[in-house]
Amino acid sequence: YNNSISRSNSRSNSSSNSRLLVVRAVVLAAAFLLLVIVIGVLVVVIVAIIVIEVDAAAAAAVVVVIVVVVVEGVGVVVV
Repeated sequence: YNNSISRSNSRSNSSSNSRLLVVRAVVLAAAFLLLVIVIGVLVVVIVAIIVIEVDAAAAAAVVVVIVVVVVEGVGVVVV
């Protein structure tokens, strides 16, 4: 009787662990996508402001800097 209970418990634990990993992966992916979207919106807004206020050259420089920063951040996250 006790054996069957412990067996079923261990089985449910392993399945919940794998489910937890999947959930964690999905949450990470969602958070990452959200981060990318937010950064994208910020970049668009910043570039729009700069283009209106200053000129296209400054906007291009800012875009390059932001892209480099984002790529570095993604590299850190992936590693």
